[in-house]
Amino acid sequence: MSVTTKKIEGPNIAYAVTGDIELFITIPVNEVNTEEEKKRLKELIDNRKEYIRSVDLKLMNADFIRNAPEKIVRSEQDKKTQAEEQLRKLEEKFATL
Repeated sequence: MSVTTKKIEGPNIAYAVTGDIELFITIPVNEVNTEEEKKRLKELIDNRKEYIRSVDLKLMNADFIRNAPEKIVRSEQDKKTQAEEQLRKLEEKFATL
């Protein structure tokens, strides 16, 4: 195992993002693995999109904005920003496969 701060590219790299941490894992190259990785990333992308939609609905709710403490509203906005960044990274990786 090796640790690096450099972005690793290629079709034989499995990818995950959690918070601000990006994980790149080298896997054996073959068509089955690539298709499995595409499927896995697609599921993660769909999950992030659904999460962003749910946070958007909350942030568009006037009652929530009016009644929730500012700290909670800001926290939801931060969650949305982080999820959008994760989505962007997942979509970039998907595009490289």
